[in-house]
Amino acid sequence: MRKEKDEFALVVTGGHATPALALIGEIRRKYPWAKIFYFGSKYSFEGKRAFSFEYQTVRKMKGIHFIPLTTGRLQRRFSLYTIPSLFKIPWGFFQAFLNLRKIRPKLIVSFGGYLSVPVVVMGWFLGIPSLVHEQTRTVGLANKINFLFAKTVALAFPIRMRGLAKKKAVVTGNLIREELQEYRRPGRLKRLEEKGKKTPRPLLYITGGKSGSVFVNHLIEKLLPVWKDKYFIVHQTGELEKNYFLRLKKSLPSRYRQFYYPFSFLKGEEVGWLLHHADLVISRAGANTVYELAFFHCPAILIPIPWSYQNEQNKNALWLKRKGGGEVLSQNRATPQKLNSLVEKMLSQKEVYKASLAKQKVRDGKKLLFQEVEKILQE
Repeated sequence: MRKEKDEFALVVTGGHATPALALIGEIRRKYPWAKIFYFGSKYSFEGKRAFSFEYQTVRKMKGIHFIPLTTGRLQRRFSLYTIPSLFKIPWGFFQAFLNLRKIRPKLIVSFGGYLSVPVVVMGWFLGIPSLVHEQTRTVGLANKINFLFAKTVALAFPIRMRGLAKKKAVVTGNLIREELQEYRRPGRLKRLEEKGKKTPRPLLYITGGKSGSVFVNHLIEKLLPVWKDKYFIVHQTGELEKNYFLRLKKSLPSRYRQFYYPFSFLKGEEVGWLLHHADLVISRAGANTVYELAFFHCPAILIPIPWSYQNEQNKNALWLKRKGGGEVLSQNRATPQKLNSLVEKMLSQKEVYKASLAKQKVRDGKKLLFQEVEKILQE
């Protein structure tokens, strides 16, 4: 057993919670005595009261302390929250400073996003090293700032780096959560699993990302009458649109419940079951989602967010398409008729798409990133 003096604290932060949770699992296996603190946002978006994915997930995990931070950001589009958000920036730095000084972690691991900036910068100010992980091909403003103050920069993709960040950079790949590799625990999808054995149909998994997508939700809703006699559908709606999930559940005819399974939020093992059993995925094109689709050889139709930073989601979608694993449907062309035609086409060729992805060498970056964590911890 380790002595009490060997206990230490770690802070994990950032807007990309799925790779963060994957790393936390790896850390807990090797250092079960480590005190882990997750600095995150309690709510998904400014002005919305829907709880964030990281808050819903981390608060249920034993031995991990969730610390909500409130900070602001430089918004790319002017909105009702633009000015108030600017005034929150100093408060975010102050909160980060107080919490870090109290916890005194041995290391900060950041997964990007505006909330991570005050944590990384204040960590540097207090002499606490940071490891920053970039999941995308397009480095956002937050990580451009973080790179200046980080000890190590870990990359999911071999993107071009310049200056000081280039000397700190190491390519690890993206991280796959452990529960996603569990395909024997359908959780709330048990009824679907049993029904699928009796009535074989293609299974569609629809997701707009952890917060959901208003556009994707309404597109799918229009297609339910067309799909009710063809497919089983699992639809993760998110809570981005207020009360959408509750209204959807109340308005659904009872006959739809035999084939359509909507959820506002899916647990990790349920997503894992879907990634192993779905015949086709329809999704936005966030970096982590697309990487997971490639890793698990899941054919997908991707509808990128058209206003993502530097067209990041479109780049992610095209990456999967080049690997032979998916098709891209732009939002301005995504009608119910076009989506339905694309679903039929891809289902008829799903084995070709799966075989193309199986040939690709998409690795789980957990172990490589953990090695970088250990290098800093052992200094």
